[in-house]
Amino acid sequence: MPNEISRTGPRVIQPARTETTPPPAEALRPAQQPETQRDTFMAAPPPPVSIDARLPQLTSEAPVFNVRGIQTQQAAPTGDVNELRRKADDFGASAEERATATRQLGDLATAGNQEAVRALSLMSTPEAAKALLRAPASALSASNYTRIADLAGSDPAVRAELRTRVAAGDANAIEGLSSAIHQMNPNRTALASALAAAPAGSLTPRAYEALGKEAGAGNRDAFERLQTDARSGQAGALQGLEAMTLHGISPSHRDQARDALATAAIESPAAMDTLRRMHERGATRREVDNVDAYFNATSRLTDPARIATEVQHMNERGTLASFVSSVHPQRLTEGPLRDELMKAALGPPANDAVRGALSEALGRADFDASQMLREHGQSDIDRARAGVMQEIQRRAETDPDMKKLSDLLQVAHRSATDPEFAARVDQGRLQQQIRELMEKPSVQQTLAEIRDQSDLFNVGDRMAERIESPAYQDRLKLMSPEERQATLARDLGQLASVDPARAQAVTAKMTADQITSDPVGALANMPEEQRQAAIAALASELGVPPAALGQIAQSILDSRMNRQPIPGVDQLLSSLPADQRTTLLRAFGSGANALNGIAAAISAAGLVDAAMAGDVLGAVSNGSGLSASLSTLFSNSPGLIGSAARWAGVVGNGASAVLNGISAYQEAMRGDYVGAAGTGLMAVGSGVLAGSVFTGTAAPGVAVVGAALIGAGWVTNQFSEADYETIARQHGLYRQ
Repeated sequence: MPNEISRTGPRVIQPARTETTPPPAEALRPAQQPETQRDTFMAAPPPPVSIDARLPQLTSEAPVFNVRGIQTQQAAPTGDVNELRRKADDFGASAEERATATRQLGDLATAGNQEAVRALSLMSTPEAAKALLRAPASALSASNYTRIADLAGSDPAVRAELRTRVAAGDANAIEGLSSAIHQMNPNRTALASALAAAPAGSLTPRAYEALGKEAGAGNRDAFERLQTDARSGQAGALQGLEAMTLHGISPSHRDQARDALATAAIESPAAMDTLRRMHERGATRREVDNVDAYFNATSRLTDPARIATEVQHMNERGTLASFVSSVHPQRLTEGPLRDELMKAALGPPANDAVRGALSEALGRADFDASQMLREHGQSDIDRARAGVMQEIQRRAETDPDMKKLSDLLQVAHRSATDPEFAARVDQGRLQQQIRELMEKPSVQQTLAEIRDQSDLFNVGDRMAERIESPAYQDRLKLMSPEERQATLARDLGQLASVDPARAQAVTAKMTADQITSDPVGALANMPEEQRQAAIAALASELGVPPAALGQIAQSILDSRMNRQPIPGVDQLLSSLPADQRTTLLRAFGSGANALNGIAAAISAAGLVDAAMAGDVLGAVSNGSGLSASLSTLFSNSPGLIGSAARWAGVVGNGASAVLNGISAYQEAMRGDYVGAAGTGLMAVGSGVLAGSVFTGTAAPGVAVVGAALIGAGWVTNQFSEADYETIARQHGLYRQ
């Protein structure tokens, strides 16, 4: 008999019948229609029409009305699951009957009936899969979700519901979709996008691997999820990107995964571990341009400890030289990485392959970074210097002081280069007239204006900054003595040709830094004669016999030569008389750095005049400020040039531009303008920089203009001998 609706109670489904009567029409009025996408799956459907129509989606929450139109409570669905399944699979039945049976199984599944869930999971129609998805999440297994994806994954509504459940963190939904993707489900692209929406921490390694496969096929959602999680060191995401490097459909897709791992490795040690393992099996080199992602990531690290770990690893595996050669050279100039590479190159034990590669790379970086090398070659400097001289001569046409200064400098230069001419010139009067001109504020102001108008004078600062840079200094350490000498002779010579004062300061600083960083090495590299002279000067200043200090120095050198620890200062001084021991302990202390202080003092004393031994001892006693103290000391020492050049390799044979330029500057400091001119300095204001006779804001500009005339030879052969004689006579300088 048909189902009946009681006038006084709720509708009752009779167990003997398997059909249900649709609710009254008012149950489906618009006000009762579902409002969300998920509700679309759960809403009460209209009466079934055909097998091809969308499967009606009934829910146990659908309202039921009595004949008076009053909503009543719906009873739990009941029915024989086996009978319903038999009817749903009976192709002898009508389409409407099969759809009704499937819908009733869905009702039972929605109520949590596990037998109905199992029955639907064994069926092979899209309608069964859709009905199965109506079951609560707690009733569905991972295999149920895989089945739903296989049978109904092409349905947009099914995809939306699957995405909703994944986004809610349903572990079975996540695992089921992962399996469907691994089984090459034809809808795997959409399934992977749904999987990528899972909340943080809910994806399994298998899910990440599935995302990796789909990301390799171009799924942007999958790739972005892998990228995000890889940066936080999520192991599954790292494995997913690694899978992408294997399963990517094109070289660009596989390289995209390598780049993502490299980016993650900069932030995450776990990602670096993955990248390193891949590198060991040769899987990190990009296919498009052959750039190694592991090398690239390592070169971008900033944490010193992590840099040290990777450099040590590469050094042990013999790939460090390749790393140095392949990364952008400018990155090698950055502090922590360069420091670790220098340790590996110089040892102990030294790595010659790394040393050569690093020297070459730093050379390229130095060239790339140096605007001076590209824009201010020697020919450019010569042209700029000529421009300065032309400006001086132009002003000499209307400025009597500049005309006289120009004349006097020409006579000074000719005197320095022609002894016979010099003998006919009153050198004392020449010096006096030059000095009087240089003291005039108007001359200083004119030269300062010339300096400001020229592009030449910022070049010296840029040259000096380059030479003093840590990367340049490290590059020098990697060179052979001959190569270092040639490089410094060239670069310091060019600096000295623009700014001799700055060249002396750079030389002084480099020498001071070398002594400070390795005082025992500095002592060992001193010529024997120079070392003995330095010991004698210091001993005289201290009031002890030279043999006492010499004995300590020799013990220090013997320990270095035999690669043995240097004995303590107390042990080395134990054989000396008490008064000598007390004097040396007072001068150098008794701590661990005392012997380094002795070595530094001897090294420094060999580079200055003997009379400055006391200044050396004062500088050494400065402790942490040793380098700055020695640099100041050397800058003010006329005896630095020559001795410093021999020890530090700062200048060598043929480096006349350095020696002439700085020596000329020193002569100008002492007021010997004629001597300065003879060594290459047209001494226009060079004394100013030393502060010997001038002060004021114009002084630096005047000094730099004078420095710009080093070695230019701009007055040489400009006039005949008779012309020079005429000029000398005009200024009362020519002897009868």
